[in-house]
Formats: sequence, structure tokens, C-alpha cells
Amino acid sequence: IGGTLSLGVFCYTQLIHESGPVVAVAVATLRKVATVVLSYVVYPKRFTILHMWSGFFVLGGILLSNYSRKQTQR
Repeated sequence: IGGTLSLGVFCYTQLIHESGPVVAVAVATLRKVATVVLSYVVYPKRFTILHMWSGFFVLGGILLSNYSRKQTQR
């Protein structure tokens, strides 16, 4: 377990170093989204409008953060 956790932390820090923290957070968020989607597929449950809106807000926050970062780099 320790070796697997160490490898995960190493990969995450490499991603931060090579692509930046915003991309790393986006990748982590997409991984969580994939986990939630798989849980809906494996254990069927109702998908509500609240789930859709929360997903749009998360995506909007990531895009807004990426846009603002590009604006400050100019």
C-alpha cells in the first residue's frame, strides 16, 4: 500500500511540476467525476438537475481559473 501511495504522490507532483497546479486540479476533478459516473453506472440511481448544475459550476470554475491565469501571464 505504501509503494502505491508513494507512486501516486510522485505522479501527482510530477503533473504539478510539468503542467501547473490548475491542470493537476482539473485532472483530479475529472478523476473524481469518472468515479461518480462509474458509481451511477454500477449502482443505478436517479440523476437530478442539481447534479447537472453542480457539474456545470465545477467545469465553469476550472475554465474561469484557467482563463484568469492566462490573462495574468500576458
